[in-house]
This record gives sequence, C-alpha cells and structure tokens, in this order.
Amino acid sequence: MREIKFRAWDKAKEKMFIPIRLTFIKGIAGVTNAIGDRDVNPESNDYIVMQFTGLLDCNGKEIYESDIVKIPAFNPSIVEVVFNRGGFCLKQGDDDNFYSDIKYAEEERGEVIGNVYENENLLNKNI
Repeated sequence: MREIKFRAWDKAKEKMFIPIRLTFIKGIAGVTNAIGDRDVNPESNDYIVMQFTGLLDCNGKEIYESDIVKIPAFNPSIVEVVFNRGGFCLKQGDDDNFYSDIKYAEEERGEVIGNVYENENLLNKNI
C-alpha cells in the first residue's frame, strides 16, 4: 500500500509547496499552504495539485506527478511523470507516447531532475 501525499504549485507566487490541508468536493476544492495563509475558492485556478506516485528515484527522492525524470536506459532519456488512463506513467515528448509502467523510473535508476513548472526547459533536452 502506498502513501497518499500531495504537493501543489502556487501559480501566483510561482512556488512549490506541501499543502497542510486539501478539501475534496467533486475534485480538489481547497488547498491550504504550509503557513496556512489561504484557502482556494473552488472556482479558482490558483494552485495545481500533484500526487505522489509512491516511488523513489535513485537518490531516494519522492517522484510526483509532473516531475521530470532522467532515465539513462531510455532514448531520449528525459521523461515527464503524468497521470493518464487511471494510473501514473512516463510521457516522452509532445506526441502522447506513454510508457505503460511508471516502475521504470525506479527500476532503471531514474533521477528526478526537476518538474514541469520550475524546469520545463529540461523536457527539450536529452542530457
């Protein structure tokens, strides 16, 4: 059984944080940030919430949805973690080419090198 955890991207502050509270009403309706300074109106789009996959990279770092992972065994080696068709998978490029198993990120010694909100430019590189 995996641990259910989330993180959130604050669009206004352009900063990632771990929410201290999430409210679910027909989806995510409220997010309270780490210092508890505000909740989100259900109609607003202030935050983007991402879920923990339950996996760790080669350095022991948690792998979340929207992370950018380098997997040396892949060509190209830079992939994005996405939630698609009911599960986490690895997306390569813009062509909707999905790898069916997120476990490759852990089994092939994948390394989290960023996320799509802070490091989107990494998706265009093959480092």
